Amino acid sequence: MVTHNKNGGVVPVQADKLEKRTTINYKVQITKIEDGKESYIDLTFGITKISLYDKPDKWMNAVLIKGFGQHPLILLTNKKPDSKAPKDVHKIVEIYLTRWKYDQCFRNIE
Repeated sequence: MVTHNKNGGVVPVQADKLEKRTTINYKVQITKIEDGKESYIDLTFGITKISLYDKPDKWMNAVLIKGFGQHPLILLTNKKPDSKAPKDVHKIVEIYLTRWKYDQCFRNIE
């Protein structure tokens, strides 16, 4: 994938190196319920624009989330949140987390 550098140019970046090019400036605490027990997870996240090599003219937003494990989680979205508005970026994180809850629920039903 490619992203913008500080001078506005385009530079290639590997997914595992995207964290170095993303400002992580949002924080939220989520509640996880597993086996009837509640626990809290502190998440930090940020957003940056990226493009994939095979679609260099199509820019997307990569939301980078830290707190789920050793490596950050990267969500690609075509949503265009105001990067200065934490609520906009948090909404994207919330949408994906809600979707995962439904996926897990249906997996358990099957």
